[in-house]
Amino acid sequence: MRRELGDKFMAVEIDSAPGNPYGHPKSAHSVLTHHLVDEPGTPTREALDQTLSFFRERLGVGEGPGPRPAGMGD
Repeated sequence: MRRELGDKFMAVEIDSAPGNPYGHPKSAHSVLTHHLVDEPGTPTREALDQTLSFFRERLGVGEGPGPRPAGMGD
C-alpha cells in the first residue's frame, strides 16, 4: 500500500506479540475501534491521535487530534 499510495498512506504497527506490555491480543487489528486502549501514552491511543492528525492535515481541517465523538473507545 505504501508503494502505491506514497505519502497518502500511513502505516502504524502495534506490538501484539505474546506478552506485549499492553496486553494486545494477537488478533488485534481494530486498534482504532474495538481494541483501542484509550489511555494517554498507550500505542493504540497514539495511533488514534496520529491517524486523526493525518486526516485533519490531509483534509485541511486543522491540526492535532482534538475532541473525539462521544462513544469512541467504548
